[in-house]
Amino acid sequence: MDKQNHTWKLDSISTYINNDILQNIRCIPIGHSSRPDRLIWPWNSSGSYTVKSGYHRFHARHCTDIASHNHSSHIVSERVWKTIWKVETLPKIKHFLWRALSGSISTRLALFKRTIAIDPTCPICECFEESVEHILFLCPWTQLVWFGSDLSYKVDPRRISTFDRWIEGIIAIPGTSRTECKFLLSLLSFLCWEIWKARCNYIFNGSRPDPRRVITHARDACSEYLAVVSKIDARGNLSPVPHVQRTHWSKPIPNYVKFNLDGSWYPGTMKGSIGIVSRNSSGEWCGGLASPLLCVSSLSAEAAAALCALHLAKNKGYLRVIMEADCKVLIDCITGNHGNYSWAILPLIDEIHDVVLSFEEVTWSWVPRSANRAAHAAASIGNRAMELQSWVDRPPLSLVGVLTSDGLPCPPHEASAV
Repeated sequence: MDKQNHTWKLDSISTYINNDILQNIRCIPIGHSSRPDRLIWPWNSSGSYTVKSGYHRFHARHCTDIASHNHSSHIVSERVWKTIWKVETLPKIKHFLWRALSGSISTRLALFKRTIAIDPTCPICECFEESVEHILFLCPWTQLVWFGSDLSYKVDPRRISTFDRWIEGIIAIPGTSRTECKFLLSLLSFLCWEIWKARCNYIFNGSRPDPRRVITHARDACSEYLAVVSKIDARGNLSPVPHVQRTHWSKPIPNYVKFNLDGSWYPGTMKGSIGIVSRNSSGEWCGGLASPLLCVSSLSAEAAAALCALHLAKNKGYLRVIMEADCKVLIDCITGNHGNYSWAILPLIDEIHDVVLSFEEVTWSWVPRSANRAAHAAASIGNRAMELQSWVDRPPLSLVGVLTSDGLPCPPHEASAV
């Protein structure tokens, strides 16, 4: 590698490696920091191992193993997992639903399969195997709970296969508004919880389940929880003040030049592009560029755009600049908010910090896409370009409309790239 020019020198090995590997190597950013080498856990953005990332990795591999073998088990859809964690209910009930979906509840059938129980039969009805579905829906007394609840739901045993597929059916009920669905899932979670509690109370205390009591407890608990949640949301001093997003580009303060930057990447390829636009406190054009790029992620493209914008500002001799991007992860990585450093772009982040030392002041800001449209349009030009396109005094024709719609003066367009 050529560390001075930050390029890879692969001519000596190109005859021994196929083109795909060569392209992958060229996509790796080269930094010049003195950071020591370290082991990376690639399934976490920070590169550090966490129990959460380890669990998700193990779960993903487990699902892949099941899918690759002709196994009787089935995979719970991602939609169901996301739904149960978003249900407006108590955390302990969310945990119970997760355990029910993952098959970790100690039903008689589960204990029997593990040779812990000698009989898989339901201890209440004593007629069928006690599975999760039997406890929550198919046992005769639980069917009375569902029918007597506010839902008036008549359980059809022929339509109950697995708990997750039942939830998928609830989510997909036609003609249900978002608000209605949220309330429905909340009530369902409390009903399932109270059914489970009544079942356990019978196992350990011998108290026969009372459907009317279960219905009452579930209804009251659900109403109380939703009432508390709505009060917290409605009370101004407890809920955060909503942030009003800026939807249009705004001029920087005097003596500053604002650089809007954007990077794009095309999934499944190693192709990306960057776009940069700069304007002063009067809204006048101060230069810009667009270029194709080799990269492996949208975040690496955004980081490359940030570094390129800094070099452009440095070459023009600007001392006070404002950098705006619509990628919040990038801004957090650069500013160090919450220690959110992505290991994949760390060499570029280190170089950005080094170049920043050449300025009197550099401010980094996140803006919504609507306030970064000019840079996004420039990145689109970079996608179509074969090489770097640089605009010194005038923007290209394809950017004039975007710049003018910002409500600011725009110079005549440049007929060709410089």
